[in-house]
Amino acid sequence: MRVTTERETEPSTLDTPSAANATAGYHRDFVCGTASSELGVVALPAGMYGELTSDPAADQLRLDAWGKEQTGGLIPTMPLQLTDRVLLTLAMALTVCSTWLRPFTDGIDLFKAGLWAGLEIHVLRRSIRILDRARVADAPAGPLTLLRVMGTGGIDVHLVLSDDLMNPGHILNVGIGALAGRHPATRVSLLRAGSPGPGLTVRHVRDHAPDDVLNVRVSRFTITATHVLLNLPNLADMVTVTDPTRGHFPGAEQWLSRQRVIPTTVGSPLPCCC
Repeated sequence: MRVTTERETEPSTLDTPSAANATAGYHRDFVCGTASSELGVVALPAGMYGELTSDPAADQLRLDAWGKEQTGGLIPTMPLQLTDRVLLTLAMALTVCSTWLRPFTDGIDLFKAGLWAGLEIHVLRRSIRILDRARVADAPAGPLTLLRVMGTGGIDVHLVLSDDLMNPGHILNVGIGALAGRHPATRVSLLRAGSPGPGLTVRHVRDHAPDDVLNVRVSRFTITATHVLLNLPNLADMVTVTDPTRGHFPGAEQWLSRQRVIPTTVGSPLPCCC
């Protein structure tokens, strides 16, 4: 089983570093010219900058190739459509990859309750003898079941389960609050027999081994997400920089004004993309 920020990948890519980041800038060829020193381009290490040509299709392929290379194939295409009006584009790639420290067993199971009641779905199973990998948090909107799954490279995955009445966004917000200690949480080893949390059952059974066991069964999953920061300028602290009434990059604007190019802001339809 592989956990990535974008999609499942084949085991052959397990030699990818746990975390990696890359930054690069691409600019229109006339922007480089004699003003490259003014823009600080010559001070950048090789591989961190390149020139955009008069062929947007070819430039798009180059940017896509950069994104694919820097993310190990997790992001095959750059989430930006180039046109001949784009003067400058800045790109940053951050990847976080990990594998389960203790692998799950893949299988198919029939769920008897919940949203998937009566359906056979792909599941992941694992049994461990550390009960306190699971906890139940007492949140204002109701209890949450938290499961910590340790991964390689010092990266852990926290699975959060609530009842059916809580929407995913609220679950994420409350789950982060529980992990940050804002909501009290009780370890499974301290819970009484019964169903103290969503999807969690504590019971006593006869067994040949004296140790307690935490049996985990979760649906097989893939995580994907797309974020457009300009849609939430307040959250990304981009209110000022997206104000179209004035420019916000004095150094670049001074040079652009000498080239008779109108200074623009992030997100403006004018010829600038950052």
